[in-house]
Amino acid sequence: RFKHNKGLYGCCRKDSSGLLTIDLEPSLQWNEEKFLRVFLHEVVHAKNHTFIPVALEVSDNYKEVQDIGTQLREAQADNIAEVWLRFAEKNRDRAEPYFEGCLLSLLHY
Repeated sequence: RFKHNKGLYGCCRKDSSGLLTIDLEPSLQWNEEKFLRVFLHEVVHAKNHTFIPVALEVSDNYKEVQDIGTQLREAQADNIAEVWLRFAEKNRDRAEPYFEGCLLSLLHY
């Protein structure tokens, strides 16, 4: 269950055991396009950024730091996720459901 900061749809973090975790807002499951966009954004963070382990419970809020480094990481995640999304939508198998078709096209990227 994802109950972090209000208005936040996704969060990539390292939990206290060191496991890299992507939390997604459950309501996104009803909008495949938005779900995929948020998921890809968080995957970019997981792939490209370093995380300090935090003990974060499901219902916890956490302090968001809005410094230049955070802004640059968010911009990078947005830009790369957008490139991946455009590729996925262009190359997806239309016989598959949207989400699965897009993910499969990215696996063959």
